Amino acid sequence: QLDADLAIELLVTQRALIPPSTVVSQLQASSGTNRDHRKLLHRYLHALFERDPTDGGHFHALQVELYAEFDPSELMSFLTSSQFYPLEQAYDVCAAAG
Repeated sequence: QLDADLAIELLVTQRALIPPSTVVSQLQASSGTNRDHRKLLHRYLHALFERDPTDGGHFHALQVELYAEFDPSELMSFLTSSQFYPLEQAYDVCAAAG
């Protein structure tokens, strides 16, 4: 059994050795068949964002979708803290989520 919290912490703290792009691509590849991997992707990107809001900025558009899906109560906080997502896409995601 994988300890997700420990794995996320390890991946975030060792991002110089295992770049976020590698982690994200691996989790995206497996998330098509496993919703738990998509949730793990959200948790990883959230932890990465909390460590350094500019690190992984090119994943922020994806994070908007993941926050809407898994943690809508935190979406507004993310939107006001990040400047690395397309506003129109964020609007569309928010409108679709209601």
